[in-house]
Amino acid sequence: MATNGSIRKDILDYIDKAPLATLATVRAEGAPALRTIAAFAQTDGGKTIYFLSGPGSDKTHQIAANANVAFLIQHEGQELAKFRNVAVNGIAKPVTAQSELERAAALLSPRSPYVKDRLEKEGFGAFAFYHVTATEVKFLDYSKGIGPGAVETIKV
Repeated sequence: MATNGSIRKDILDYIDKAPLATLATVRAEGAPALRTIAAFAQTDGGKTIYFLSGPGSDKTHQIAANANVAFLIQHEGQELAKFRNVAVNGIAKPVTAQSELERAAALLSPRSPYVKDRLEKEGFGAFAFYHVTATEVKFLDYSKGIGPGAVETIKV
């Protein structure tokens, strides 16, 4: 099922309650690169996801070369009959404006004491902040059956 526009509250709640996400970027040779992200947060009704990285990390270089990214948000320990996850495709861009850095920090700090502590000690330069503008959100819900009927695609 495909819908356009807004992302339902139950999908946003699912994202908000996930302690971790998997971020996919694209390596220089075109292969995907996956890593676990703990400090991420959605805002703007799910149309924006903020995350951060160490400055100069592989992911910062990969995003500079190819801004297409994907997030997979999936809770641990689910029963197959009720299995759910959310995949968000989008375009990642560095956050540089002070007001947006402050907004991102305010959203990310509560999710990670480590982030909050480093920001307090070292300031915004401790991290490279990114915002992802979502282009598509897929919500998989096996409680609706297994197969195409279990997938809701939202073009953002």
